[in-house]
Amino acid sequence: MNRRITNTAMPEIKIVDMRDEFKGGNTKIFCSELLKLISQLRSKEEQAIILIPRRGHSGFISCRNCGFIINCPNCDVPLSVHLGSKGTKWLNCHWCDHKSKLLSNCPDCNSNAFKPFGIGTQRVIEFLNKEFPDLRVLRFDRDSTTGKDGHRNILSHFSGGNADILVGTQMLAKGIDIPNVTLSVVIAADGLLHRPDISAEEKSLQLFLQLAGRAGRAQKPGKVIFQTYKPSHPVISYLKNRDYEKFLIDNSKLRKESNLYPFCKVCLLKLSGENYELTELTSIKLAKYLMSLCKETHWKVIGPAPALISKVGKKFKWQILMYGPEDSKTPMLERIFSWDLIPKKVFLSIDVNPVEL
Repeated sequence: MNRRITNTAMPEIKIVDMRDEFKGGNTKIFCSELLKLISQLRSKEEQAIILIPRRGHSGFISCRNCGFIINCPNCDVPLSVHLGSKGTKWLNCHWCDHKSKLLSNCPDCNSNAFKPFGIGTQRVIEFLNKEFPDLRVLRFDRDSTTGKDGHRNILSHFSGGNADILVGTQMLAKGIDIPNVTLSVVIAADGLLHRPDISAEEKSLQLFLQLAGRAGRAQKPGKVIFQTYKPSHPVISYLKNRDYEKFLIDNSKLRKESNLYPFCKVCLLKLSGENYELTELTSIKLAKYLMSLCKETHWKVIGPAPALISKVGKKFKWQILMYGPEDSKTPMLERIFSWDLIPKKVFLSIDVNPVEL
C-alpha cells in the first residue's frame, strides 16, 4: 500500500549513520537526534516504539584480552547475557534455554576484561532508565510476554497511556495502532540485513516498513529513526523511498539471472543426530546416493555440509541441497531413500522449497 486507509500522512524516515555519530564523539547506543526526540515525549504527550532484533541484555560475552567466548554446551552458539529484576545477570542460550552463571573472569586466561557485547532489549531499557529516569518504559519480547494474555496485557497498558516507550523485538512491528505513537525506532538492525539467508533482505525490508507504519497513524505527524553502520546497503534506499514493489522487481530479476529460487525447484534435506561421526557419515552416503539419482533429471546436489547452526540441543546438524529446473518435478522423493541409509539414531527431514535457505 502506498497510502494509508485513513489518508493520514506517512511518517518521515530518517537514516542515521552511526559511524558519523561515533566520529562526532557520541558513543551512546542512541544517536543525538533520537536522544532529543525521546526527551520531548513527555512534554508533547507522545509515545515511541523501539525495535531491537535481540532479546536479553547482550548478545554474547567475550574476553578483551584473549578473545575467548562462552558458548552453549549443547549448541554451537554463544550464550547471551540476561538481566534479572534485581540486577542479577546470568547466561542463557536462545536455542535450547540452557542457563549458567555469569563469570567475572575469563575461564581461559583469568583476565577480568570479560565484557558483554551486542545490544538486547534489556540493555536498551537499562540505558533509557539511566538517561531518562522520568520516562516509563515497557519491554515486549518473548521473555516478558509469557503466560496467559501476556501480549494483550502489555499492549493494553501501553495503549492506555501508562507508558511512554515500548521496547521490543520483531513481534511489535505488526498490528499496533495507537494514536499517540509518533516515533518508531530501529536499533542495531544491521544483523538482520546480513543474515546468511537468501530472503534476509526481503524479510528485513518488510519488518522495517511495518515498523515505520506504526508512527503517526492519527492526527499527530510521525517520524522514523533508523540507525545503521551501513547506510549504503541496498535495502536502505528501498526503505527510505518506501518502494517495496521496486525491491521485488529488482530482486526477482537478480534471482532469475542467477537461477535462484523461485526460478528453480529446491529441496533441502536436514539430518541430525547426537553422534557427530554417524551423522556426518550418513549425510555423505545419502548425498552420493542422491547424485546418482539426479544425473538423469538434470538436478544437482550440493553438500553435505554442516548447517548454519551446526549443533542445537546436543544434536549435530547437516544438510544437503538439491535444485533443478523450474518446470521439473522434485525428483523421486519417494525414492530418495532406501531407509537403510538412515540409521535409527539419525533423523531426516525433507523441506521442499524451504522458506529459509
